[in-house]
Amino acid sequence: VGDACDNCNGQPNAGQVDSDFDGVGNVCDNCPGTPNADQSDVDNDGLGDKCDPDADADGIANIDDNCWLVPNPDQHDEDLDGKGDACDD
Repeated sequence: VGDACDNCNGQPNAGQVDSDFDGVGNVCDNCPGTPNADQSDVDNDGLGDKCDPDADADGIANIDDNCWLVPNPDQHDEDLDGKGDACDD
C-alpha cells in the first residue's frame, strides 16, 4: 500500500484493517475500538485520550475530573463553575 493511501504509515499494515473507522489502522491505533482519529495521548502512556480512564494521569478518573486533559489533582474550582481552575480561560 502506498504512503498516500496507508492508514498506518511507518508500520506494516497490509490489510489496512480499521475496526473503529477512525482512519487509523488497528496496528498503530492507540485507542483500538474507539474512534480517535487525532490519536491524542496527553499523558504519553500509549493509550489514547478517548479510551484512557485517566487521560491526564492526575489520579482522578476522567468521569470525575473537572479538567480531564490538564493535570489538576486538587480539582480546585475557585469560581464554582464546574470547570477546574487549570482549565479556566
